[in-house]
This record gives sequence, C-alpha cells and structure tokens, in this order.
Amino acid sequence: MSATRIFLLLQAIIFTAFGIYSFLNPQTTMDLLGAPEMSNMGIYEMRGIYGGVSIGAALLFWAGFFKTNMQRPALYFILAYTGGYILARIAALPLDGMPYGKMPLFIAFEAISALIAFFLLRRSHG
Repeated sequence: MSATRIFLLLQAIIFTAFGIYSFLNPQTTMDLLGAPEMSNMGIYEMRGIYGGVSIGAALLFWAGFFKTNMQRPALYFILAYTGGYILARIAALPLDGMPYGKMPLFIAFEAISALIAFFLLRRSHG
C-alpha cells in the first residue's frame, strides 16, 4: 500500500471518529480543550463544525483511499484545512498567548498532517 493511501486511511479513521464523537458529545469535546460551558446555540454550532465538517472531510479522505483520482484533492484539502488552522493559531499567539491543556496535541496533529500532505503532493508531481 502506498504512503498516500496509508496517510489517507489514518486521516479518514481519525476524522471519522472525531467527527462522530464531536457530533454526539460537543460539550465533552470542548471540555477537553478547556472551553467553557456552551449555550444550546454553541452546541448546535459545534455539532456542525467539529462534527459535520470532520465527517465531511473524512468522506473525502475515504474517497482518496479507495479511488486514486481522489487522492490529490484529499491531500490538498488536508493541506488547506490543517494548514489554515496552523496559520490562524500562529497569528493568534500574540492575541491569546500560548495554548495549554490538550490544545498542543491538536496543534501537533494539524502541523504534522499539513507537512505530510505537502510532501506527498510534492512527491506526486502534478
């Protein structure tokens, strides 16, 4: 199995699990990040963002795992999505200070994912 397929499989599994968990338990997900208790609208929004968007992303990653012609779109999405998170987190450092709690784990996952996607895209020449 190629490195790209292995990477997309791992991303698909992680995003599927995180999306389902976050949809079913949005407040618990926020508790892990040290976020305060949310209102009903906050929970509704988190179900959509962390639940729905993660599940939607996972579907694209599954497509890339099973269909060769979907690998590059899936890799570009990973690079844009996780790379966007990293850029925003860097820009937020002077505003919010250093992250704490479980947040550094999310940041590490995002940075590693973006870098791997970047290198896999470069390696695929096209």
